[in-house]
Amino acid sequence: LGQAKVDYTANPRHAFSVRYLYDNDDIVEDYELAENTALDFSDLSTSWNWTLGGSMLNSLVVQVMDQDTQRFQTTADTQVIRPSFSSGRSPNLPQGFPRKRYTVNDTFFWSTGRHSTKFGMRMAYEDLDYLADYYGAGVWQFNTDRPFDAADRTTWPTRFTIGSGPATRNYRNTEWGFFAQDDVRLGNVTLNFGLRYD
Repeated sequence: LGQAKVDYTANPRHAFSVRYLYDNDDIVEDYELAENTALDFSDLSTSWNWTLGGSMLNSLVVQVMDQDTQRFQTTADTQVIRPSFSSGRSPNLPQGFPRKRYTVNDTFFWSTGRHSTKFGMRMAYEDLDYLADYYGAGVWQFNTDRPFDAADRTTWPTRFTIGSGPATRNYRNTEWGFFAQDDVRLGNVTLNFGLRYD
């Protein structure tokens, strides 16, 4: 786990900040049939606050996230299914979820008299891959717990299933959001008005 941050004020009107976070978290069991997880994560966030006067401020935030999650077992053995137990690799592993996400948020604040107004937009773009190898090592199914004996047909497997090989699916998504909000102070009462579109 690592993190860093930098804050810089160029002048009374312009202030900048950078935040970075990195995490590499691997959970691997000694038991070869256990489901393991490997996570690599990094996040970068930058902001720019622009003061346009005593009552106006614009805040721009840009974020980049890069995440990769892998689920796997350490065994390469083909799965064997028998009436009383199963052994070998799970047919739905390994799986991978590489993901990148880019986000831009811009908010304008304006305070004057009885009104505190803000409006802005948000845009996010996500690129997600799904990696899988269903039934990559195959699955043998038996109707008996007795060991396989080529000379005894009653111990032969009744089914064998194998996948067509590793597959990748890619999903891309763009999100837009817009909002406006006004807080109106009337003595001891504050009224909130707002519109939002996502």
